[in-house]
Amino acid sequence: MRMGLRFTLPPPPVVPGTCAGGGMRGMEVKELVYDEPGEAREETLVLNFFMDCRDAMGANMINTTAEHLAPYIEALTHAKVTAKIKNKK
Repeated sequence: MRMGLRFTLPPPPVVPGTCAGGGMRGMEVKELVYDEPGEAREETLVLNFFMDCRDAMGANMINTTAEHLAPYIEALTHAKVTAKIKNKK
């Protein structure tokens, strides 16, 4: 899946927490490849967004941002976006 893309994502939507100094702090992209003998090869691109939600509901902020960015990521990758929220403390 080596894409070598450089792109700029639109700014995340204004959601609770961003006005108080919170918001996106970074992004990490990982490529996962499942390639076992006798099985179909599967490639997955994982985008991890690092968010500072301050006093807001973190799940709402992250889900709103993921839904906002999904169409842009689908257009760039020509793949279906499935968003999962993982709270890591």
